[in-house]
Amino acid sequence: RDLVRSRGLGDVYKRQVHDALNQRLKKEIIQSGGSISFSLLMDIVLYDKEHGYYTGNKEQFGDSGDFITAPMISNIFTRCFLNSFKENFLHLPSSILELGAGNGQFAVDLMIAAEKNNIVIDQYLIYEISNNLVKRQQKILQKNLSKEIFSKIVWVSKIPERFEGIIFANEFLDAFPTNIYEIKNKQIYDLKKYINEWSGDNNLVLVTHYVLIQEVLNITSYSGELIVTDKNFNVLARQNF
Repeated sequence: RDLVRSRGLGDVYKRQVHDALNQRLKKEIIQSGGSISFSLLMDIVLYDKEHGYYTGNKEQFGDSGDFITAPMISNIFTRCFLNSFKENFLHLPSSILELGAGNGQFAVDLMIAAEKNNIVIDQYLIYEISNNLVKRQQKILQKNLSKEIFSKIVWVSKIPERFEGIIFANEFLDAFPTNIYEIKNKQIYDLKKYINEWSGDNNLVLVTHYVLIQEVLNITSYSGELIVTDKNFNVLARQNF
């Protein structure tokens, strides 16, 4: 009975999140003149302060979440990185900055393995924008580390401008809001999202369309580099391959 009740509450919460994000998207689209960029869509859905996928109260990781990451499978992943970190600490300060620590398992395994192998880590910084994830990370780290080792963990709200040490990130950049472009017939198009339908049950239907933003004169490839220029030969993009 309790299981059924909890599932019912979960469904209600999911619907509340769904409706809140729909309303936010609708507002942003209307205020932006009828469409929004793909990066803004990603930012709202993933990082809305109250209802975003990573910033809300939803469990993302493990059996009760949607996916797992390598540190959650085995500590072998972390120990392999520690070997590399040890070599780099020969010419770098023994400090680590982890960008987006997920459920905190990598930090736990790393600090435990470092202590067992007499590798000194002076400070372990975690950059995390989700208050909910910070609480989970603090809980797992405090539970598994000694007070002395736990005292070396520091959460930061922004990336330090003058950090010296090792910066580590696992499955971090793929969650960055980004725009999508398409080059077709020597023209650059920006992918946009606009409302196709707003039905009575709050189901927001978004449709993709591409907006012409720049006419391209030339696309040249040489020496392993792709260069895109406009009609005035201004370089719009470079890509090594």
